[in-house]
Amino acid sequence: ARPVGGPGPPPGRPHRPAGGPVPDESRLLIVISDRKITYCIKKSRLRAGEGADMEELLQQILQECRPYTGQGALASYIPELAKADKNHLGVCIRTRGMETFSAGDTKERFTIQSISKVITLMVALQHCGFDKVFEKMNMEPSGDAFNSLVKLDLTSDKPFNPMINAGAITTAGYLVPDVSFEDMLNYARRLCLDKDIVMDEKVFRSEMDHCARNRAIAYLLQSKGILESDVEKSLELYTRMCS
Repeated sequence: ARPVGGPGPPPGRPHRPAGGPVPDESRLLIVISDRKITYCIKKSRLRAGEGADMEELLQQILQECRPYTGQGALASYIPELAKADKNHLGVCIRTRGMETFSAGDTKERFTIQSISKVITLMVALQHCGFDKVFEKMNMEPSGDAFNSLVKLDLTSDKPFNPMINAGAITTAGYLVPDVSFEDMLNYARRLCLDKDIVMDEKVFRSEMDHCARNRAIAYLLQSKGILESDVEKSLELYTRMCS
């Protein structure tokens, strides 16, 4: 085990579109429109001084996608989340050269919820190592809702992956008690280059007051010998990260 450090450079290569070569990152945008994902590649590479082109493109994408916000629904099972404005929509891109392009409601703060599972997994891999993290967890799609416990109870002794709630609670359990929430918060701030990231106390309390399913998942994990750390502390760390 080793202490939580700063984030390193992103590993790997860009995702390869089927049937084509790996595109240059600075020329690639993924656009979600009409329920399809298409790759929009500028005819010429954007260079310094051409930021207006990227801003214009982001504005266009935003306008194409904004009508779909009305089709969404808020997470009403958490009362505090139900107070959010579902019409907020923004996109922000930061290049490897540290240029930032944005459009829409990018100044609005929000709780990251399941995005936090990625951060928690990164810290667990640093702190515990790959073999330990995936000793009691798989890397397969579950085919079920993110908060389902059916397969964990009936057909599997391991969470299917770290991105469903059962897997994320397991990951949080690897960090308790060695890594505090303050450690996690500071890591997230460094990772996102944003020292103003904080936990939303109202959302955290609302989630803890309405986490019967997650608590059931956590105690099921304990009963199967997967979650070895304190159940309530693991659940609290997971929920704080979501908030």
